[in-house]
Amino acid sequence: MDRFDDFYDETEKDEEKENIGRRLTKKAKTALLAVGLTVLLALVIIAGCFIAYGAGVAPEPVGHVIVQMESALSEAGIHVPFIGTTGGAVASPAAYEPITTPYVRPGTTSEGALDAEGNPIGASGAALTSGAALTSGAALTGGAVATPAAVEPEPQIEGDASGLYPEMKVSRPANQVSTTNVVYLTFDDGPCSVTEDVLDTLADYDVKATFFVVGNRLTEATRPIIDRMVRDGHTIGVHTTTHKYKPIYASVNAYLEDFHTTYELIHDMTGQYPKIFRFPGGSINSYNVNTHTAIINEMTKRGFTYYDWNVSAGDAASNPSEEGILLNATRGTKYKDVKKNVVVLMHDTSSLTASQLGAIIETYINEGFTFEAITPSVKPIIF
Repeated sequence: MDRFDDFYDETEKDEEKENIGRRLTKKAKTALLAVGLTVLLALVIIAGCFIAYGAGVAPEPVGHVIVQMESALSEAGIHVPFIGTTGGAVASPAAYEPITTPYVRPGTTSEGALDAEGNPIGASGAALTSGAALTSGAALTGGAVATPAAVEPEPQIEGDASGLYPEMKVSRPANQVSTTNVVYLTFDDGPCSVTEDVLDTLADYDVKATFFVVGNRLTEATRPIIDRMVRDGHTIGVHTTTHKYKPIYASVNAYLEDFHTTYELIHDMTGQYPKIFRFPGGSINSYNVNTHTAIINEMTKRGFTYYDWNVSAGDAASNPSEEGILLNATRGTKYKDVKKNVVVLMHDTSSLTASQLGAIIETYINEGFTFEAITPSVKPIIF
């Protein structure tokens, strides 16, 4: 079997090399075509100006010609960063805002029953708000290309954040282990009223689970829910305070500031400091492209362990159904008899998930799985 696996691995590598070659060839052809069209455009503009000047006719503003040509090329699928004129000076190329839709791992759905701004999206798990759309190119103003608004600066990444909350450190086991036929049910974004239904079902089956809580929801009203989590033997981890992707991933210090608030709130309510956490959107997403490495390094250095997932219930997707949640959440049965931790992502803000939790648990039990809460000794699933 290993020889067959090696064969397929080599075949996939060869196919990938061929695909890369084809993509590079296509890009080279496109680049050459773009350069040729640019030179042709320049010659047309120069010739037009001479002809118009000789005929005593005012030529078409250069900005108009450039933008029209750029538009035509864009429609043909060719993107050339032409520049226009503004008052005789060269204008900056049209800028685009980055797409900020959360990273979605193939085969999974967007994480979170809170949107990117930290707002609840409904107990049934409505879809996250879409990312910002691309802005249009530079607009024409008085016959010239207007200078576009400046692109928002890239986040600053601190070189050393050890001076911020130096006491926020925990111990991590020397060895973290993988298990066979064990499922780790995890719930994000609570606590809320639905969490109580989830806890009831877990108690009915004597199943332990893990709750990654949002600090802004840790209030006197939800304190009894947290007390019950501890009393029933569940694990509590940090899922940030605000759940707002953009500000928390702006820098290492920004993440630490947000994390520290929930870290202390959990301690105030339980008497214990949390040692595990989950990144909103997963450890790698489009909001933390420039900062995730530095944030992960800092949190790891402080002894914390983060957990992504390899099974998702899909309860934060658009228009989830009970049948879909049950099917998605039980896909971990494919890991039967495999030494691999099965970490299931769900949301205790979804009433649909709460209604299907009993069936999810029974499906795994019938397949020979058991359940445990995550502790730092459990080897994490990492994207």
